[in-house]
Amino acid sequence: MRNWNKRSWNWQGVLVKLHANCGVSPLFAVTVAKLPGTNETCFHLKPSGLGLPDPSFYNGGSESKPVKAYKAFLKDAALTLDASSADAVFFADDVFAFEQRLATVMAEDMFKEKVYTLAELNEAEKSVSVMHLHRVPPAGCCYESKKKDLPRWEFCTDFVLEAMPLASLALLEDDPEVNLNNDDTSNESVQRVFETVCTAAVNQITTSSNLDENYKSLALKEIDGLTLQIGLKSHAKTHDFLNNYYSQLSVQIQNFFANLNNILDFERRLIQQSYIYPKINIIRETSKHLVQMKVVYDRFVRAVIIPASLLQSPYYHDSYPRDVQYARIGVPIGKAIAEAIDVTDQNTGASLKKYGAKTIYCLHGLLSNTTRWIGTRDEIDVVAKTAYLEVIGGTLAELASQRTEEEHSLLPELEEYSGDGLLP
Repeated sequence: MRNWNKRSWNWQGVLVKLHANCGVSPLFAVTVAKLPGTNETCFHLKPSGLGLPDPSFYNGGSESKPVKAYKAFLKDAALTLDASSADAVFFADDVFAFEQRLATVMAEDMFKEKVYTLAELNEAEKSVSVMHLHRVPPAGCCYESKKKDLPRWEFCTDFVLEAMPLASLALLEDDPEVNLNNDDTSNESVQRVFETVCTAAVNQITTSSNLDENYKSLALKEIDGLTLQIGLKSHAKTHDFLNNYYSQLSVQIQNFFANLNNILDFERRLIQQSYIYPKINIIRETSKHLVQMKVVYDRFVRAVIIPASLLQSPYYHDSYPRDVQYARIGVPIGKAIAEAIDVTDQNTGASLKKYGAKTIYCLHGLLSNTTRWIGTRDEIDVVAKTAYLEVIGGTLAELASQRTEEEHSLLPELEEYSGDGLLP
């Protein structure tokens, strides 16, 4: 030791060698306890994980003797490393405060079961339905191996679209670009597609020999009363209507989690009010589908509603080839018409439910023969009904495209898709 000095001592290398060769941990757990029968305090050091004292050690206050002794030790350690006296005091206070924060937030026992009160369970229950927004990808969407979280602006945009779909639609449809693109020519072409698909559905129903006459009359009556609606009604976009609809929703600026709870409470109120006023639930469900750019059948007003954002280029244009138009707009319109005359719906009469049961039974057999399905019967029913509507919608759009003889202007870059637009 005669030739040893602290300036030439490589203490980092010594710690590495002790840890690698001898298994000595560079971190120690410090416990502070009073000796039994005396007023003296004993510091006990042993190798450990983070090397933090017991959390109770930090609760003694600045006048506690163990705290003073520990700060003096930190100060002496800094002075040994050639720090000035003022810097050593600052270092001791800073390290102690940092360790105090770590020891405070760490659980005393990681394996101890936490007992929740009813009030805490009530608060936690509100966030269950939106936990997928944070980390877990939605079960119905493709997982694209995203390695990073969404940017904050995109995360907030998705939250606003999901939480306030009606207000988002109203703002979007008031956008000058949306109003400019949805001119009379585009509306006329969409109306033409709608009428052609309705005609194809009527022809299929009237010429079919497998349908009951009672069902035929009800289905034809339903199709005859269908109307086409593009975007929201004008009164639904007014300031007074939106104010009345969102009157029970409170928003706090720059407080995301408070707004999350407010949205969930607002959704509960809407569901409760829908038992008295069913139209509220229809507006709520319809706006959620429209904001996702989906064509919706509104049973309350007997209308097929197309979101205005769906008619924007490049997704749709009245100059596109006929098959592309029917693939983009005709298929979802056909699916909405199929939903309007759906015999599997629970709201249909008793005389029609037997046809719905037969349809679901046939689709069950199709799924069993073509796929290896693992799931409950309710899940199979959902898949079967979705497939049922998709098949009918695509069939009606294809028949309508074949029957129409309307002319369209050619776009060379899209003409190669003509004839294949309805293929999957």
